[in-house]
Amino acid sequence: MEPVIFRPRAFSIVELLVVIAIISILMALTVPAVSSLIENTNVTRGAQLVESQIQLARQLASSRNRPVEVRLIKVPAQSATGVSAIQLWQMDPPSGANAAQARPLTRAEMLPTAICISEDATAASRLFAKCGFTNSIPSGSPLSGSSYAAFQIFPSGLLSPYVDMQTAYMTVLPTRNAKETSLPRNYAIIQINPMTGTPSTYRP
Repeated sequence: MEPVIFRPRAFSIVELLVVIAIISILMALTVPAVSSLIENTNVTRGAQLVESQIQLARQLASSRNRPVEVRLIKVPAQSATGVSAIQLWQMDPPSGANAAQARPLTRAEMLPTAICISEDATAASRLFAKCGFTNSIPSGSPLSGSSYAAFQIFPSGLLSPYVDMQTAYMTVLPTRNAKETSLPRNYAIIQINPMTGTPSTYRP
């Protein structure tokens, strides 16, 4: 008796289509969840960056006995709407006939991709109602020409311009939600104590 030889059978077109359909369904179910998780992580990272820079500004103002200016910069290449970078500057007092001088203390720190600080001064970031985007970064900086809003933290921790607790906050959120009139499901509010300069983060 001759031995029976079993040859592997190739997949049929129907079987391949079934496998492809199953993979497509799994991807459709998992990709949105993964994207939401990544976005949530980036909002957290963005809020931590903003809070840490404000804390650093407060520490530097105290240790140097000089006001430190926090500049919240709109970088067009990063985001068409909202603030996408933050930088600290030292405010040196006038000397003789020379006016007060500002010089950078840190490099501009960029928020995570697709994350920004809302520029909605009526609700999401009321701090900008007091310190609007009326200035631009001077030439010689990598971000020269970019508009920015700024506030100063004095050695005592006091904020200038002065704002109350109900106004001293801004919101970190996904760039895709920057123009919405209501807050999205995923955001972080940075509240600053205007008397001490201490920041706190609140998440929904």
